[in-house]
Amino acid sequence: MTGNVTGNVTGNASGTALNVTGTVLLGNGGTGASTAAGALANLGGLALSGGTLTGALTAPQLNGPLAGTVTGNVTGNVTGNVSGTASNVTGTVLLGNGGTGASTAAGALANLGGLPLSGGTLTGALTAPQLNGPLAGNVTGNVTGNVTGNVSGTASNVTGTVLLGNGGTGASTAAGALANLGGLALSGGTLTGALTAPQLNGPLAGNVTGM
Repeated sequence: MTGNVTGNVTGNASGTALNVTGTVLLGNGGTGASTAAGALANLGGLALSGGTLTGALTAPQLNGPLAGTVTGNVTGNVTGNVSGTASNVTGTVLLGNGGTGASTAAGALANLGGLPLSGGTLTGALTAPQLNGPLAGNVTGNVTGNVTGNVSGTASNVTGTVLLGNGGTGASTAAGALANLGGLALSGGTLTGALTAPQLNGPLAGNVTGM
């Protein structure tokens, strides 16, 4: 049919888009608009350039990457990396997800099996190639290896014998200590060399050999 048709057409009309003038209403399968923005608005759709949803978005799976800011709660599992600021994180991140599973430093250290800087009790041995001090407080148990520096404490805490080279006597008896130190007991003994003194106060009992 060539020309204009005035009035209502009942039935289907086939043709080309070039022959359509005006805007086709929503009720007639159109958009009721002549622009993409107007059409999306009338259809209640969101532009590819983005926008704001007025309701929740539910999908069996959302394949990213997802760029931008997500405001609100995300229910379900998120696979991949989520970047943002700590102020936007609510709840506690579990150990299995790279968190500590706690909201306090004490709880986090307990979950991580760590010891606070304020000290505590280790449940196992401490092994280190070198421990740099100062080390303050009491050490309970055995220390294996060399200790460089001064160790303060009480004699009751010392086991074994302290060698001469470490400021000890290398012996556990007075006689042994005097022997190692090259000394003479107060009870007497034999000098292996001459005794020279500016004055010798007596009384002197016994024999004097030599003059």
